[in-house]
Amino acid sequence: MAAMPWRMLISFLCMRMHKATPEALCTSRESITVLEGEHFYLKCCQESSSPSPQNRSKLVKWFKGPVNDSVELNSRSMKRLAFKEDILEFWPVELSDRGTYYCTIQIGDNISKLAPWDLKVIRRDEGRCFNSTHITSKPVEVGKALNIDCTNDYYQERAFNKSLITNCSSFTETNTVNVDAVLGKNGVVEDAGYYTCFFFFYHEGKIYNATKTFKVTVNQANQFVNPAILGPQIVEVEVELGKEKVLNCTVSGGDLSDFFIYWIPFPSDERLEEIKLNNTYMDHKTYASTILRIKYVEEKDFNTDFNCTLQSASTTQIRIFRLIKKVPADIPKFVFTTGMITAVSSSVVLVFLVVLYVICRIDLVLLYRDLAGKDETLADGKMYDAFITYQRGNQEEDIFVLEILPRILEDHFGYKLCLVDRDVTPGGGVVDDVQSLIEKSRRLIIVLSPKYMNGPKYELSSGLHNALVEKKIQIILIEFSPLNESGYLPQSLELLKPHSILKWKGEQSLPHNSRFWKTLRYLMPVKRSKSSFCNLPSFASDSGSELLPVLPKSSFST
Repeated sequence: MAAMPWRMLISFLCMRMHKATPEALCTSRESITVLEGEHFYLKCCQESSSPSPQNRSKLVKWFKGPVNDSVELNSRSMKRLAFKEDILEFWPVELSDRGTYYCTIQIGDNISKLAPWDLKVIRRDEGRCFNSTHITSKPVEVGKALNIDCTNDYYQERAFNKSLITNCSSFTETNTVNVDAVLGKNGVVEDAGYYTCFFFFYHEGKIYNATKTFKVTVNQANQFVNPAILGPQIVEVEVELGKEKVLNCTVSGGDLSDFFIYWIPFPSDERLEEIKLNNTYMDHKTYASTILRIKYVEEKDFNTDFNCTLQSASTTQIRIFRLIKKVPADIPKFVFTTGMITAVSSSVVLVFLVVLYVICRIDLVLLYRDLAGKDETLADGKMYDAFITYQRGNQEEDIFVLEILPRILEDHFGYKLCLVDRDVTPGGGVVDDVQSLIEKSRRLIIVLSPKYMNGPKYELSSGLHNALVEKKIQIILIEFSPLNESGYLPQSLELLKPHSILKWKGEQSLPHNSRFWKTLRYLMPVKRSKSSFCNLPSFASDSGSELLPVLPKSSFST
């Protein structure tokens, strides 16, 4: 009879534990994280302060979304959801299930709305059965108890199997072999790693799982290690005279509670400063450092040993720092050679570019004009590109001015020339007409010859007035035949002669791509060419090519 009270007490405690189990399933966290593809549940738990009438039916509803903009959940709209009394199950949970969930409990006319959960669904790390941000840390010291027990209040009775896997090495969702999901032993260094509990479930003919992962770290107990100065006993340090230098002395050991580190000579000089750093712990050792700061190096420091001294109950050690002058480094041979080669090469390239520009300046300008297609004659209000004045009555000059110049400049390059014999109306005032035509022209081309000064001086006078006084026209001088008499040209033309004078060299100047025509085009107004050099016919006498009039031999300069 004496045993009866103990049996009743045990039965009473078991009943209390059974009744407390459902409450333990309640999740009161505001945010819950779960792995994608696992079985998961939420339990709608009524607050303890809320009334719970006896023998009254309870209606539980689940909602997803913010309280003011939520959608009621049911198994018809989402096949993966299962509703069991006050529990919402996911078979399985997916990334699309992320969001806010809450439930309501209705008992009679009383409706209670529970605080919402924020459900976060994350993926496993690549090649692993867990996510490294969703694990439980479990540190243990060597030789101390290491216990891992795969238990879960809700999964315990519903799982048909559970396993404890190390580092995902035997991860198989369909494994139904009973594995002891409990680890109990004294920890060793090799026990460090990831331990994952797997719970396996049947649902509608398929197997699902839920997991919980522990990260076990095994720490070795501190062992006594005699302190020691790190590094070689003698150290040579390169320094510059007058510059600052810092000497660092570090001691390591298992226990540095009873030791001293100091410098000899003692830093009494105002140039010297001793700085002690805080101790650090790493790899089961303690490290202590002291720094000797030399604010500026003097000549006498090169004859002084700076000794870092370690004094403890078990040892005395010294590390010697010796300062040596830093020798300025010579320029490496390959750097000097490379620099010289680069400098010479750059100079050669620069000279080549300058010479190329001087030689080909006119060609480059003409090429740019052809590519750009610029025309500066469109809005200047003038009618002619050039007015030509020359000595009339000479057969050679007549052919050059009346036939060769128009054929090249007008027909091929699109310029418009003004020739008195061609463009002045007969019977009018010649002087007035010439003055008007020169004012309507952009250039004045003067074809020079020994007899030119005996020719039409009014053309020359009018043109020079426009060029030198009114600055309305530019003059181009063409020496058709050599001018041998000193002082033949008037002083005004002598001023222009060095700047823009072309020499006609007869047959040598006839080809369209000769220097004569390129220079003349360069001096003429900028406008779109009627045809480029490459499209002009040759002046050679090949059959089918266009020919210019043949000038008498006497007109060609040598």
